[in-house]
Amino acid sequence: MKFFNAKDHQPKGQQLFSQYYNKIKQISPIALVEHIGASTIPNCLSKGDLDIYVGCFKLVYWDAIDSLKVY
Repeated sequence: MKFFNAKDHQPKGQQLFSQYYNKIKQISPIALVEHIGASTIPNCLSKGDLDIYVGCFKLVYWDAIDSLKVY
């Protein structure tokens, strides 16, 4: 497994999160969208992946899952 220094992955991770955040909020404006994982911790090593938490109300859960499958 390869690990990346923060300077090599965090700027791209922030950029990608912003893009996905906007897309997810267009699909589900009331969803809670958070950037989580090692890429959010300053100066932390990472595998270079992007972790995003998307929370929604139980009532709309399956509709949200179906809507997000396009991404």
